[in-house]
Amino acid sequence: MGIAEITALQVEDLKAVKSLYTSVTRNLRKSGNYQWDWIYGLGSKLLRFAEAYIASHGYTSIRLDVYAENAAALGMYQRGGYSERGNVRYPFRKVPYFCFEKVLNK
Repeated sequence: MGIAEITALQVEDLKAVKSLYTSVTRNLRKSGNYQWDWIYGLGSKLLRFAEAYIASHGYTSIRLDVYAENAAALGMYQRGGYSERGNVRYPFRKVPYFCFEKVLNK
């Protein structure tokens, strides 16, 4: 399969993301999960969902960038089996973003 690349979000993308967020949080609330539950493993559950979704569409790995000073996210990705592949420096950002990758099971 090919490579999926995420590029800068456009206005219509932001509207879609907001709609997705609203839908997901509404469904989570219906099942008894609230925003404060994120600190209790919901982020990991969403990450596993993303991995399963990507694998079901034929991709063999997932890559992401994470802000170097976001200790919680760094820990979550490392515990989830992601390996650091390098870093990226964005203009006007003093701190780099770390690039992580996880090879998915077939």
